Amino acid sequence: MGDPIQRMVDAATYEYSKDVAAAAEDVARPEDSTTTSAGIRGTNALLDSWGSEHGISGTEAHDHAKGEAKRSFITGREDAYSALRTRK
Repeated sequence: MGDPIQRMVDAATYEYSKDVAAAAEDVARPEDSTTTSAGIRGTNALLDSWGSEHGISGTEAHDHAKGEAKRSFITGREDAYSALRTRK
């Protein structure tokens, strides 16, 4: 009789832990989005300042550099997140 009861407790605990993890991710998602946006804004500000200083603001090369920096920023965060998740 004890084994089936233990299995029921284990199943309930597992379902509860999935709900807790989902709730934690829901809370973290807006904060992560805000942090990513702030990082991209900061990177763009640096590139805009550098572009103004060197007289290349608004050029195709400058816009390309900003796009590449944004992709690299996002890819780097995703890679770090993936690496951290595998260490659970």
